[in-house]
Amino acid sequence: SGMVCGSSGQSPSGFQCCSKFEVIEGMASCILHETISVSGATLLRQSPFLMTHDSATSYKGGHLTKANFVKTASASLVGQLACGARAFDLRVIVLNNNFDDIRFHHFNVKSNGKRGVGWVSRDQSVANTIPEMVSWSRMHPDELVLLSVNHCYITAAKKAKYNTPIHSLDCRDARLVQAFTKLGMRAETSCHRLNSWTLDKARQAAEM
Repeated sequence: SGMVCGSSGQSPSGFQCCSKFEVIEGMASCILHETISVSGATLLRQSPFLMTHDSATSYKGGHLTKANFVKTASASLVGQLACGARAFDLRVIVLNNNFDDIRFHHFNVKSNGKRGVGWVSRDQSVANTIPEMVSWSRMHPDELVLLSVNHCYITAAKKAKYNTPIHSLDCRDARLVQAFTKLGMRAETSCHRLNSWTLDKARQAAEM
Protein backbone atom coordinates (compact mmCIF):
# COMPACT_ATOMS: atom_id res chain seq x y z
CA SER A 1 0.00 0.00 0.00
CA GLY A 2 1.01 3.66 -0.30
CA MET A 3 1.61 6.07 -3.13
CA VAL A 4 4.41 6.41 -5.64
CA CYS A 5 4.98 9.41 -7.85
CA GLY A 6 7.29 10.07 -10.75
CA SER A 7 7.77 11.94 -14.01
CA SER A 8 5.53 10.78 -16.81
CA GLY A 9 4.97 11.73 -20.40
CA GLN A 10 1.38 10.55 -20.03
CA SER A 11 0.40 13.30 -17.60
CA PRO A 12 -0.29 16.91 -18.75
CA SER A 13 1.69 18.14 -15.75
CA GLY A 14 4.57 15.80 -16.55
CA PHE A 15 4.05 14.11 -13.16
CA GLN A 16 2.00 11.07 -12.33
CA CYS A 17 1.05 9.37 -9.06
CA CYS A 18 -0.54 6.00 -8.50
CA SER A 19 -1.63 4.05 -5.47
CA LYS A 20 -1.60 0.61 -7.12
CA PHE A 21 1.81 -0.55 -8.26
CA GLU A 22 4.22 -3.46 -8.49
CA VAL A 23 7.96 -3.35 -7.86
CA ILE A 24 9.63 -4.71 -10.99
CA GLU A 25 13.41 -4.72 -11.35
CA GLY A 26 13.74 -2.28 -8.47
CA MET A 27 11.28 0.21 -9.95
CA ALA A 28 7.70 0.93 -8.96
CA SER A 29 5.54 0.27 -12.01
CA CYS A 30 2.02 1.67 -12.01
CA ILE A 31 -0.88 -0.65 -12.66
CA LEU A 32 -3.29 1.23 -14.90
CA HIS A 33 -6.76 1.83 -13.50
CA GLU A 34 -8.39 2.52 -16.85
CA THR A 35 -8.69 -0.19 -19.49
CA ILE A 36 -10.22 -0.35 -22.93
CA SER A 37 -13.36 -2.44 -22.90
CA VAL A 38 -13.46 -4.86 -25.84
CA SER A 39 -16.15 -7.49 -26.29
CA GLY A 40 -14.99 -11.09 -26.08
CA ALA A 41 -16.79 -11.69 -29.37
CA THR A 42 -14.40 -9.31 -31.16
CA LEU A 43 -11.99 -11.00 -33.53
CA LEU A 44 -8.51 -11.25 -32.05
CA ARG A 45 -7.00 -9.70 -35.19
CA GLN A 46 -9.26 -6.66 -34.77
CA SER A 47 -8.51 -6.15 -31.07
CA PRO A 48 -6.16 -3.45 -29.77
CA PHE A 49 -2.96 -4.59 -28.05
CA LEU A 50 -0.01 -2.57 -26.80
CA MET A 51 2.92 -4.22 -28.58
CA THR A 52 6.67 -3.67 -28.30
CA HIS A 53 8.94 -3.83 -31.35
CA ASP A 54 12.04 -6.06 -31.25
CA SER A 55 11.05 -6.66 -27.65
CA ALA A 56 14.12 -8.62 -26.54
CA THR A 57 16.62 -5.91 -27.55
CA SER A 58 16.07 -4.55 -24.05
CA TYR A 59 18.74 -7.09 -23.05
CA LYS A 60 21.39 -5.33 -25.11
CA GLY A 61 23.66 -3.17 -23.02
CA GLY A 62 23.86 0.59 -23.24
CA HIS A 63 21.21 3.27 -23.53
CA LEU A 64 18.59 4.05 -26.16
CA THR A 65 20.65 6.24 -28.49
CA LYS A 66 21.04 6.82 -32.21
CA ALA A 67 24.39 5.02 -32.11
CA ASN A 68 22.85 2.03 -30.33
CA PHE A 69 20.47 1.53 -33.24
CA VAL A 70 19.60 -2.13 -32.62
CA LYS A 71 18.14 -1.42 -29.17
CA THR A 72 14.43 -0.52 -29.18
CA ALA A 73 13.47 -1.16 -25.54
CA SER A 74 14.99 -0.60 -22.12
CA ALA A 75 12.88 -2.85 -19.85
CA SER A 76 13.10 -6.64 -19.68
CA LEU A 77 10.25 -8.71 -21.08
CA VAL A 78 8.60 -8.91 -17.65
CA GLY A 79 9.29 -5.21 -17.14
CA GLN A 80 7.44 -4.50 -20.38
CA LEU A 81 4.50 -6.54 -19.09
CA ALA A 82 4.47 -4.36 -15.99
CA CYS A 83 4.47 -1.27 -18.21
CA GLY A 84 1.33 -2.49 -19.99
CA ALA A 85 2.65 -4.32 -23.05
CA ARG A 86 0.60 -7.39 -23.92
CA ALA A 87 2.06 -8.34 -27.31
CA PHE A 88 5.72 -9.02 -28.04
CA ASP A 89 7.82 -9.14 -31.19
CA LEU A 90 10.41 -11.88 -30.55
CA ARG A 91 13.07 -12.66 -33.18
CA VAL A 92 15.04 -15.81 -32.53
CA ILE A 93 18.06 -17.79 -33.71
CA VAL A 94 18.91 -21.39 -32.82
CA LEU A 95 22.61 -21.78 -32.01
CA ASN A 96 24.71 -24.90 -32.62
CA ASN A 97 21.64 -26.56 -34.22
CA ASN A 98 20.49 -26.99 -30.62
CA PHE A 99 16.86 -26.14 -29.88
CA ASP A 100 17.74 -25.90 -26.19
CA ASP A 101 19.90 -22.87 -27.03
CA ILE A 102 17.67 -20.30 -28.69
CA ARG A 103 18.75 -16.67 -28.50
CA PHE A 104 17.15 -13.36 -29.40
CA HIS A 105 18.44 -11.18 -32.21
CA HIS A 106 18.09 -8.01 -34.22
CA PHE A 107 20.30 -8.22 -37.31
CA ASN A 108 20.15 -8.17 -41.07
CA VAL A 109 21.12 -11.10 -43.30
CA LYS A 110 23.51 -10.52 -46.18
CA SER A 111 22.87 -11.83 -49.67
CA ASN A 112 25.49 -14.54 -49.18
CA GLY A 113 23.49 -16.07 -46.32
CA LYS A 114 25.73 -14.73 -43.57
CA ARG A 115 24.81 -12.66 -40.54
CA GLY A 116 25.11 -8.95 -41.09
CA VAL A 117 25.20 -5.96 -38.76
CA GLY A 118 23.20 -6.29 -35.56
CA TRP A 119 22.95 -8.07 -32.23
CA VAL A 120 22.44 -11.53 -30.72
CA SER A 121 21.75 -11.95 -27.01
CA ARG A 122 24.58 -13.44 -24.96
CA ASP A 123 23.18 -14.28 -21.54
CA GLN A 124 19.45 -14.20 -22.33
CA SER A 125 17.81 -17.14 -24.06
CA VAL A 126 14.30 -18.43 -24.57
CA ALA A 127 14.95 -20.97 -21.81
CA ASN A 128 15.87 -18.42 -19.13
CA THR A 129 13.47 -15.57 -19.96
CA ILE A 130 10.18 -17.12 -21.07
CA PRO A 131 9.57 -18.83 -17.68
CA GLU A 132 9.43 -15.37 -16.08
CA MET A 133 6.70 -14.36 -18.54
CA VAL A 134 4.84 -17.59 -17.79
CA SER A 135 5.04 -16.89 -14.04
CA TRP A 136 3.76 -13.34 -14.55
CA SER A 137 0.88 -14.60 -16.67
CA ARG A 138 -0.09 -17.15 -14.04
CA MET A 139 -0.14 -14.39 -11.42
CA HIS A 140 -2.37 -12.32 -13.74
CA PRO A 141 -4.81 -14.90 -15.16
CA ASP A 142 -7.18 -12.24 -16.53
CA GLU A 143 -4.49 -10.88 -18.86
CA LEU A 144 -3.98 -12.19 -22.40
CA VAL A 145 -0.35 -12.03 -23.51
CA LEU A 146 0.66 -12.67 -27.14
CA LEU A 147 4.09 -13.60 -28.48
CA SER A 148 4.80 -13.15 -32.18
CA VAL A 149 7.84 -15.32 -32.89
CA ASN A 150 9.33 -14.26 -36.22
CA HIS A 151 12.54 -13.75 -38.23
CA CYS A 152 13.62 -17.26 -37.20
CA TYR A 153 17.09 -18.52 -38.07
CA ILE A 154 19.39 -21.45 -37.29
CA THR A 155 23.16 -21.88 -37.37
CA ALA A 156 25.62 -24.69 -36.75
CA ALA A 157 27.91 -22.22 -35.00
CA LYS A 158 28.02 -21.90 -31.21
CA LYS A 159 27.94 -18.11 -31.56
CA ALA A 160 26.24 -16.11 -34.29
CA LYS A 161 28.87 -13.46 -34.85
CA TYR A 162 29.15 -11.11 -37.82
CA ASN A 163 29.62 -13.11 -41.06
CA THR A 164 28.50 -16.38 -39.45
CA PRO A 165 26.62 -18.57 -41.95
CA ILE A 166 22.96 -18.79 -40.95
CA HIS A 167 19.85 -20.31 -42.47
CA SER A 168 16.20 -19.33 -42.41
CA LEU A 169 14.05 -21.49 -40.16
CA ASP A 170 10.30 -21.90 -40.48
CA CYS A 171 8.94 -20.35 -37.29
CA ARG A 172 6.31 -23.11 -37.31
CA ASP A 173 9.01 -25.79 -37.04
CA ALA A 174 7.81 -28.33 -34.47
CA ARG A 175 11.15 -28.26 -32.65
CA LEU A 176 10.97 -24.51 -32.23
CA VAL A 177 7.34 -24.61 -31.11
CA GLN A 178 8.20 -27.29 -28.55
CA ALA A 179 10.98 -25.12 -27.15
CA PHE A 180 8.29 -22.65 -26.08
CA THR A 181 5.50 -25.05 -25.10
CA LYS A 182 7.73 -27.09 -22.79
CA LEU A 183 8.27 -23.87 -20.80
CA GLY A 184 4.53 -23.50 -20.25
CA MET A 185 3.55 -21.38 -23.24
CA ARG A 186 0.62 -22.23 -25.48
CA ALA A 187 1.15 -22.12 -29.24
CA GLU A 188 -0.89 -21.74 -32.40
CA THR A 189 0.76 -21.81 -35.83
CA SER A 190 -2.29 -21.87 -38.12
CA CYS A 191 -3.00 -18.46 -39.63
CA HIS A 192 -6.45 -19.71 -40.64
CA ARG A 193 -7.36 -20.49 -37.04
CA LEU A 194 -5.81 -17.31 -35.68
CA ASN A 195 -7.72 -15.20 -38.20
CA SER A 196 -11.00 -16.75 -37.06
CA TRP A 197 -10.38 -16.60 -33.32
CA THR A 198 -12.34 -14.23 -31.11
CA LEU A 199 -10.81 -12.76 -27.96
CA ASP A 200 -12.75 -15.29 -25.89
CA LYS A 201 -11.39 -18.16 -27.99
CA ALA A 202 -7.86 -16.80 -27.71
CA ARG A 203 -8.18 -16.55 -23.93
CA GLN A 204 -9.46 -20.11 -23.78
CA ALA A 205 -6.56 -21.37 -25.92
CA ALA A 206 -4.02 -19.47 -23.79
CA GLU A 207 -5.17 -20.84 -20.44
CA MET A 208 -2.35 -22.46 -18.48
